[in-house]
Amino acid sequence: MKKVFLPTLILIYMGILVVLNYIYPAINAIHRLNYNSSIFLYYLVIITYLCVIFLLWSENDRLEEYNLDRLSITTLIIFAFLRYNLTFVGEIYYKIVVFTLGLVIALLFIFNFHKIPRTKPVWIMIGILSCLLVIPFAYINAYNPAMKPVALSLKKYFWQGVGLSTLYGLSFVSIYEEIIFRGILFGWLRKLKWADKTIIFVQAFLFWLLHFWQASAKPFDYFILLPLFILATSLLLYYSKQVFSSILLHTAVDSLVDLITRFYLL
Repeated sequence: MKKVFLPTLILIYMGILVVLNYIYPAINAIHRLNYNSSIFLYYLVIITYLCVIFLLWSENDRLEEYNLDRLSITTLIIFAFLRYNLTFVGEIYYKIVVFTLGLVIALLFIFNFHKIPRTKPVWIMIGILSCLLVIPFAYINAYNPAMKPVALSLKKYFWQGVGLSTLYGLSFVSIYEEIIFRGILFGWLRKLKWADKTIIFVQAFLFWLLHFWQASAKPFDYFILLPLFILATSLLLYYSKQVFSSILLHTAVDSLVDLITRFYLL
């Protein structure tokens, strides 16, 4: 049972990404669905929490194989309680589930604290410094013609936009994608005796492929910015062996690239 639990959750996570990014929009374009796609985001979050609970319970002596560290798990716990509101009917029930799972992780974190790898201070600093990459990313994106029509009067509300974008990313995107792709998937493939360099390529390609919907909606982002972003986060992971620095960069990129791009265009 233990051997199939984690890969099953990973496959379900990937399947929900496919449904969210491809199947649901295709069906909805033909036949209007009376269903809020934001619910899929909660499914992804819940699966991530279940994976971490499983690891803290059954693999707590080998968490370094999954690139999990104290600050990445702490961040996961914090944003089980501090969350962005998607404001759909029944969201409160999903929040209660996430809150409960976060509480379970917090308890397991306390009980297994000495077994959880410490976050390396040098990689905290490198992760913070890597966030400066949003500036060249945004500068490159400023040359994207598709960005000009959306250059809104942002300067007045810049910091409000940064705050909301950051909270959204931490509630639904950056922590969970990094822990799944560059943490749990990585560790599972390690257990299958794959070499780290091979896994780096596989997780990077899979992450890029599962965002293929951007190829038509945002071709510049998909073919230019996304590969640069994947390269940066993969290098952070490869050398640090921990996901926290890539969580920092992922959050910064998701929160700031579009905002700073529009700032350039004003």
